[in-house]
Amino acid sequence: MRQIPPACFALLTLSFLGCSGKSAKEFTYLEKPTVLITEVHYAPSAEQGDSEFIEIANVTDLPLDLEGWQVTGAGRVSLPAGTSLKSKGALVLCRKGGDFPTLYTDVQPAAFFEGKLSNKKGEVLRVEDPHGRVADEAAYDPVDAKVQEAAKTGKSLHRAKVLPVVWRVSEPSPGRLKSR
Repeated sequence: MRQIPPACFALLTLSFLGCSGKSAKEFTYLEKPTVLITEVHYAPSAEQGDSEFIEIANVTDLPLDLEGWQVTGAGRVSLPAGTSLKSKGALVLCRKGGDFPTLYTDVQPAAFFEGKLSNKKGEVLRVEDPHGRVADEAAYDPVDAKVQEAAKTGKSLHRAKVLPVVWRVSEPSPGRLKSR
């Protein structure tokens, strides 16, 4: 499988001040994203059960080897050995022990997260390469009207714009990219 060599990416390092305002964490960001967070289903309806998921997509023209990549938000999830993603393809991470596998029988999750996506405080989600460099970062905030709409209807947040991150609300479609 062809991979995009790490040398092809310029790096940008930024400091992130934690929510407490007390400690700063430094993140190194890839200048050109390869993988984006494209859908977040953080507040399933009662009928959907515990079917939270995060969808990430390869936005390059080449397949990517994602072994060792990590997604943070509801804990830290390492993508397992053999995980790859075709060009313009998507994969899904869902909550371990949740209802996702029975609700979406046509989608095989790539990995499972232990935690729960926050419905009350929102979340900052990150995709990091094996070297800890951030390929993408997207947040949702319950104060946002779109985020509130998703929470009330059991719909997902679909990324409509990369930067700044803009969400639109639509029916969940894990693993099936909706055009932006």
